[in-house]
Amino acid sequence: WSPPEHPNGILTGYSLQYQPFNGSRAGRTLQEVFSPNQTRFTLARTDPVSRYRFSLKARTQVGDGEAMRAESPVIVNEAYTKSQVDIATQGWFIGLMCAIALLVLILLIVCFIKRSKGGKYPVREQKDVPLGPE
Repeated sequence: WSPPEHPNGILTGYSLQYQPFNGSRAGRTLQEVFSPNQTRFTLARTDPVSRYRFSLKARTQVGDGEAMRAESPVIVNEAYTKSQVDIATQGWFIGLMCAIALLVLILLIVCFIKRSKGGKYPVREQKDVPLGPE
């Protein structure tokens, strides 16, 4: 952040409040106090899914200034992506796909056997029996 453009007195420091949240669940609000020359804060994220709400106020001899509010963006870092498991490498998923492939193969074999049993043309017992609707 940058210092206030129009401070109402001599700047004595900053007050930063931040609160982790995940969806509708919010954690407890934490507060940090900084000297007037410090304009940077790095938060070590312990939970890769949670986001944070920040509220920053500049402090002067007169009192606290207007709060500047922001939320952390959704960041997917390397540690989070490495902890995710690929479904294609799961044993149950591979077994399920093999079972489906086996069932499709059996179904195809049954269809080919049924098709080969019946001929293209109707079978006649005697040559002199007409095939028409007489």
